[in-house]
Amino acid sequence: MFEMKCTQPAIRGGGIDVTSLNFNSSLHTEIRDRLSIEPSPQTRGFFEMPISRVLFYLPPPTRNPVLQQRRTAVYGKRTTDNDAPPDAASQSSTSRTRKRRRRDVPRSLLEEMPAEVVQLIFEYSTNVDLPLTSTLMARKLRKSAYLQRQLTDRLLDPVLGFEDATQTAPHAVLTDATRLLNSRFMTFGFFQAWLQSRSAFTSVASGGDQSSAEPTWSTKWSALCPSPGLLPPDKLLRSPFSADKVGFLKVFADQMNNIVERDPAYGEIAYEGLMHAIQEQQLDVVTILLSLGLRPSTELLRVAVTEAGCDEDLVRLLAGHVEPEDSVDLLDPVLWAWAEKARANGNAKGDWLIAFLRELQR
Repeated sequence: MFEMKCTQPAIRGGGIDVTSLNFNSSLHTEIRDRLSIEPSPQTRGFFEMPISRVLFYLPPPTRNPVLQQRRTAVYGKRTTDNDAPPDAASQSSTSRTRKRRRRDVPRSLLEEMPAEVVQLIFEYSTNVDLPLTSTLMARKLRKSAYLQRQLTDRLLDPVLGFEDATQTAPHAVLTDATRLLNSRFMTFGFFQAWLQSRSAFTSVASGGDQSSAEPTWSTKWSALCPSPGLLPPDKLLRSPFSADKVGFLKVFADQMNNIVERDPAYGEIAYEGLMHAIQEQQLDVVTILLSLGLRPSTELLRVAVTEAGCDEDLVRLLAGHVEPEDSVDLLDPVLWAWAEKARANGNAKGDWLIAFLRELQR
């Protein structure tokens, strides 16, 4: 509530003489301009009047025939038996009127500013609740680097600092952290910048040796002691696998032994990703996914042979992770049929695969 000095208002059907108001700020001037009431030359003595009293003297709303017609088009009118159903033209007019009514909602001065200016104000204000004030503000601030850093600190801090591997963060906290890592803005470049700033702070606080060789991203992440229950973002387990995605996945893979045991749903996603990586002959991705506890299968061997061109390094990599308890059929008819056909066509890979399968059976 703020006070405005004004003269006694001259009442004209509830109107007020706004020209006699003593506005001492640009905000008051804006209010006076927005009132847009017909001025009156009649004035009386000065007195203090709060803005609530000024608004009290505003004229009561009157029915405008044009607006009444629009209101009828939007909300409809009382129907009778003689009323015909609305045609397509009236429905289109109703739709346009509704859109116009939504667009006519007044916006604050902050909402009218360009997104770049709003983001700058947001960064200086350090008010993380600002995006919650309206949908428009949320859209303008969703790409704010400051907001992204604040969210990352707020959601990842509770899952860091677990030096005891037997302890873990609460499930809800772990879920929020994984959802953050799955966010669209959480790219490997953003994560590297955030991790670099946290690593530098940790190194200075602990008096670390700055002259030593630059550690890997996996080492920097491990130094923060993430909770053992933290799952990697599942977007890193899905194809296509870019260089950034592979590097990002490796950071989390080095901290995890068996993703299948921690979350079977993640195991299924990782298995599909492994199959796509085999089809695309991405040995680095196959190596990382196998290190997460995924087991080779007859189906994966078939894909490596029949769809990936029987790359020797790829087939050896899969076979090297086969354990006695794994249900891998080394006598699979599909594998042997491909090998026999390749040898008949003069393909050296046919002879190599036959010899390799026989070696595995010994």
